[in-house]
Amino acid sequence: MTLKFPLFLRALTPIMLIFCLSAPVCSAATSEWTSNEGGRMRLILAPPDAEGRRAGALEIEPLPGWITYWREPGDSGIPPQLAADPGSPYMISALAYPVPRRIDVGDVRDIGYDGPVTFTFTLEAAADAANVPLNATAFIGICRNICIPFQASFSLPLTPDATKDAEALAVIARAAATMPQAPSDDFKVASFEMTADLKQLTVNLQLPKTARGEPELFVTGPSGYVFTHFEGRRAPDGNYRAVFPIEKLPRNYTFSGQSWSVLAVSGTRAMESPLAFD
Repeated sequence: MTLKFPLFLRALTPIMLIFCLSAPVCSAATSEWTSNEGGRMRLILAPPDAEGRRAGALEIEPLPGWITYWREPGDSGIPPQLAADPGSPYMISALAYPVPRRIDVGDVRDIGYDGPVTFTFTLEAAADAANVPLNATAFIGICRNICIPFQASFSLPLTPDATKDAEALAVIARAAATMPQAPSDDFKVASFEMTADLKQLTVNLQLPKTARGEPELFVTGPSGYVFTHFEGRRAPDGNYRAVFPIEKLPRNYTFSGQSWSVLAVSGTRAMESPLAFD
């Protein structure tokens, strides 16, 4: 999976943010908080761009001791889902996730967040969507000892006079800064290879020159499969070689034409890159 963070959302720079905070016409729309016993969540939308798209965010605040999940939740848990209601003239796409944590409890490894987290997305509108409210549903897992499904329905009026929450725009801008980077010249996948028996994946990474210690790596494969256990070392060419045992895949799974991804965390930087199989 490539990093699908929309370029127009990246444009929420500090300069633009300062301008928006001082201009009511550039404010965001925000739902009320919806709560359950483990936390709360709300929906936020920025004003539309020239093509009618809006940057949005699903803001989640677990209570202390509770967690929620990344797109691949690990050994247990529920991945987050967000969609416009059926029949809506809107489409929610490009849901993006901040860098998660490995959360180990005994032999169970969860992947997610043990504090507030904000997922970003893009909202696109049909031509006949003018002044039509957005009705959307979010479904997440929020857990402490046991996992509790948490579903919330949101309705946001999107008329010009309804977008008056400048603080929410800052939430979207801050969320943008928590997302993994796209591959760059100094932080990228140099090569990768799957063995013929499909039991071992080797990923060679070029890490930042300032990298210290071991990176944290998350490889995602078919939906529902994530690999975090690996053996790593520095190779003679200076790259970091990580070998992942692939213990389980769907029956009769074929790699031809498939695309996996790797999320690499090194120091204060994180990078996400596709692993496209021929």
